[in-house]
Amino acid sequence: MTDPLTSLPSPYDGLQVHKGWFPGVIGWVASEHGRYYAKHWGLGAVFEAKVASALAELVQRYDPACDLLLTLTDHDRIVASITVDGGHATVAQDGARIRFVIAAEQMQGQGIGRLLVGQAMDFITQAGFTRAWLTTFKGLDPARRLYEQAGFSLTEQCEDRSWGITLTEQRFDWKKSE
Repeated sequence: MTDPLTSLPSPYDGLQVHKGWFPGVIGWVASEHGRYYAKHWGLGAVFEAKVASALAELVQRYDPACDLLLTLTDHDRIVASITVDGGHATVAQDGARIRFVIAAEQMQGQGIGRLLVGQAMDFITQAGFTRAWLTTFKGLDPARRLYEQAGFSLTEQCEDRSWGITLTEQRFDWKKSE
């Protein structure tokens, strides 16, 4: 396995990998989520504010032994992100949580999501987690395929109004093979 912090497979070798916080990363992740989900899902300020708040909370208690904030840049512009939250309140019961998976629109469809999820799963197993979970919305079929290819299974589905509009939120869980 390659070190996710120093090298990327071709055709991504022109991208730079960053682990952890650096100036502007919280704002980019929140604004990219805001732009994408406003355009494609009709979500607004409530959604973007929740993303910013949750990511800021993770960054404030970030522990590199159990948390990962991974971003890709292209000529100093952030183009993609993913996080692994291994220090949240329910980690003993639920395992690590994957969140904030997003690629800038010009990067979508190029395998960046698969690359990020793969790097996150490598981190999860190397950090010793035996379970992981994530949530997404029904209808994000390309993301769902990525998660299922990484070994996640749909375990819950329910209507959620907390994002400012009614969506069907889905929970996917992964368990390490024995």
